[in-house]
Amino acid sequence: MNAKYICSVSLAICILSCKSKIAADSDSGKDPGFSLHSPDTTLVNSFRWAKNQALQYVGDNSDTVGPWYEAALPGRQAFCMRDVSHQSIGGEILGLSAQNFNMFEKFAANISESKDWCSYWEIDKDDHPAPADYKNDREFWYNLPANFDLIRACWREFCWTGNKSYIDDEVFRNFYEKSLKEYVERWQLQPERIMSRPKIMNLPADAGESEDYHRCCRGIPSYVETDEFPIAVGADLIASLFAGFLDYSKMLEFRGDMERAREYKAKAMEYQQLLNSKWWAAPINSYQTFWNADKGEFYKGEGELFLLWFGVLQNPDRIKATFSNLQQQGSNVESRSYLPLLYSQYGFFEKAYDLINALSDPAEERRSYPEVSFGVMEGIVSGLMGVGVYAPENKISTCPKLSATPWAELRNLEVMGTTIDIKHIQNTSSVLLNKGNKDIIWKALFPGHHKTIEVNGAPKKASYKNDKLGNPYSFVEIPVKGNSRVTAEI
Repeated sequence: MNAKYICSVSLAICILSCKSKIAADSDSGKDPGFSLHSPDTTLVNSFRWAKNQALQYVGDNSDTVGPWYEAALPGRQAFCMRDVSHQSIGGEILGLSAQNFNMFEKFAANISESKDWCSYWEIDKDDHPAPADYKNDREFWYNLPANFDLIRACWREFCWTGNKSYIDDEVFRNFYEKSLKEYVERWQLQPERIMSRPKIMNLPADAGESEDYHRCCRGIPSYVETDEFPIAVGADLIASLFAGFLDYSKMLEFRGDMERAREYKAKAMEYQQLLNSKWWAAPINSYQTFWNADKGEFYKGEGELFLLWFGVLQNPDRIKATFSNLQQQGSNVESRSYLPLLYSQYGFFEKAYDLINALSDPAEERRSYPEVSFGVMEGIVSGLMGVGVYAPENKISTCPKLSATPWAELRNLEVMGTTIDIKHIQNTSSVLLNKGNKDIIWKALFPGHHKTIEVNGAPKKASYKNDKLGNPYSFVEIPVKGNSRVTAEI
């Protein structure tokens, strides 16, 4: 957060006792629990560092707030909405489902009209809004994309775990509904109004000059915290609105409310159209990132990363330009921790691999920031190993995205109520072991266009898909019973 407006914090890492069920890697010969095996010692070392570092942030379940892990500036012993939304799948990979659900529920439960339909930006282990950025319900720090980021994260949590409470629980449903209606209206975030909204909003009539929170950071319309120029709207805010409306439409569709699902999806498309029609600057081959409504001017700064994170971009040339801009301008370690997953998703396997190892390197001075280890973990499992989970269809997908690594195997990964091992040999062969009793569907993908994929030695006709950059993938869907092993190869 902007140092002008937050309390100073110690950067010393508070090593918390880890109550996770995940055992640490060891060379004792015993089952190491969740682990990565490969002759690529650099990648294995990155995995082990990320796992051990992330688990050091797990709090004690007896803390007042309940199960939690650090997702904020190191040493605060707190969790922040943006950070938790980013770290949650890394947490699921490490077996931290109880922590994720509890933290998400805390944020959802604390949305209130007295805070103009914001929640708490940050909650500490004592179950209080963190004092570094909260005085009372009219003076606090808040970035407006957070509500929509959390909605997206809740959908991702449901897909990974199958926990229907994320869909059906009244606390969560109230948060989704209030965020996409009252919150949008109170902060003038409707597609037809967002470009004319003022920078400072919802200022009490009796607000004094000393109430800096209202004038600088109670409702920042971006995740980018800058005072270089007045910001009325950030491109990342529009992207987050797109993601929030789109993923809530998926929740509604899952619940069978098809009419409202179509309504919310249509609203998401309005935000996508707004961004793509007005924010792209052809002369600089880039999206503008900030809008000053008072002057009617765009500005270029940080924030392009979130256009990729929220999945709002669809034009391949613009996506490539956005990645290129990110490489040229550089970014802080928090932003870079998003990129291993994004590089893998868009086909930049070598870049993903290099960044995973760079973020894990002791030479990275800020690698102890919690987002880094969680981001590296997701970058390895969902990125390089291509593990995806879609509980609505009882489906686990994998896709090898290895570059310099000859083979890699994840063991004892808990997903969707079962435990799997997944091994990739280069990018041509995958072996899945379903170690639980639950039957699943395995969507086995491989890079490239292949007519057939052999399943346990028998050729099966492949289906095809392209990613947003046009990179081709071939796949087959295979029913896998509990306690069974299946091999797929090209």
